[in-house]
Amino acid sequence: MAADMARAQRRAKGKRARDESKKDEKVPKRARVRAPALVVFGLGNVGEERFKERHNFGQRVLAAVAEQKAAILLEDLQTGAKGTRSVPGSERPWLLLPPQSHINDSGR
Repeated sequence: MAADMARAQRRAKGKRARDESKKDEKVPKRARVRAPALVVFGLGNVGEERFKERHNFGQRVLAAVAEQKAAILLEDLQTGAKGTRSVPGSERPWLLLPPQSHINDSGR
């Protein structure tokens, strides 16, 4: 019994010492870097006929954000994602990118 008590006291003392040493450690804070642009990808399937399917939830959210933020369709793009929209008046550019292929092909 006395040996158990001594062991418990040593454990408690060691734990307190570890806790004290952690207080002395100064962990540097990570720098907060703000991304120059916000790019929102809406995963789903291409085409209006598939808009209400369950796999198109990302595309529906993207459409709702575009409507709420009065996003402008970037029609003058020669290359790149079709249907890309830009949100005007924000601190940094927002690009809303709708699906370009089927959801099953998104990892390729």
